[in-house]
Amino acid sequence: MRIRWTSHPSDPSKNGTLEHVAREFAIVACGYKQAEPAPYKNYHERLSETASVGTDPSNVNPTVSGTEWGVIAAAESQFRQDTIIRRRGAEVLYYSGPTSEMPKSIIAKWEQLVNSPNQDAVNVAAVERAKAAQADYNERAKTFKKW
Repeated sequence: MRIRWTSHPSDPSKNGTLEHVAREFAIVACGYKQAEPAPYKNYHERLSETASVGTDPSNVNPTVSGTEWGVIAAAESQFRQDTIIRRRGAEVLYYSGPTSEMPKSIIAKWEQLVNSPNQDAVNVAAVERAKAAQADYNERAKTFKKW
């Protein structure tokens, strides 16, 4: 809701200015006679004012120019296996193994990751951490209130 400040409580320089605030806040400010409602003349005026502000940066889907390839280790992958990733524009694809369209360097990185001697150690350590976390939870669950 748009209001015009008549007696701003903390910043007198805002007196006479327009501000768009939450409806609940506007009701309180107007109730205390610190502001007065300043409705838009029509829908066109509202759109022209709010459209100039733009959108929140978090609403943007970043796009990639060209094609980007990468390799993700199983420990960091959401799929818990060595994964090849391809980004093209806003599209993201995940591959569990190499295909003919992939660059040779990406295939080599993936094969190096799959064949690395510490790969099994990483998986074993992850399983042991998960087992320890589950055992800890099971012990704490014994003391939970039961209704």
